[in-house]
Amino acid sequence: RDRAQNYLDIAGVMLVALDREGNISLLNRRGCEILGYEEEELIGESWFDIALPPEVRDRVRAVFAQLLTGDVEPVEYAENIVQRRDGEERVMLWHNRVIRDEEGSVIGTLSSGEDITERKRAEEALRQVSEEQEVILDSVQAMIWYKDTENNILRGNRAAAEAIGLCTEEMAGKSCWELFPEEAGHSY
Repeated sequence: RDRAQNYLDIAGVMLVALDREGNISLLNRRGCEILGYEEEELIGESWFDIALPPEVRDRVRAVFAQLLTGDVEPVEYAENIVQRRDGEERVMLWHNRVIRDEEGSVIGTLSSGEDITERKRAEEALRQVSEEQEVILDSVQAMIWYKDTENNILRGNRAAAEAIGLCTEEMAGKSCWELFPEEAGHSY
């Protein structure tokens, strides 16, 4: 048992097992770190009450009940929020399985969760920068476009699209030489 626990504790993801009542029956070290608790504070406690923010508890509890009855199958990968002891919410990417007894009855769940909070924040920041860049590009009166190494247009601004007589979406994917055949062979 100790060796198995050591294997679980070196995992870089949260591993959590819930019994039929939704109580935590196993949690590895990474899970404790993410949630901000000691293992002995969590084992036997309700996952829904201790690890989930109030606004998602009922929904997740209902899905858990459906898993136990076999009404739904576990989703291969699902994003969900957990709440740390200090109230901070973390975004987790879960991989879920049901645990069955010898007769095939569902007796709980086993889940591995990767904390993707920072990745989600970075994606949101990148999306915002991209939106700001789009606004700036489209406000410039000069023709601007991005192209790949084969001279295919990835994105053009509004001025370039208007000069060519296309919308910006129609420009994307077209070859520069297709749009400007008289310039074929020149490098820009």
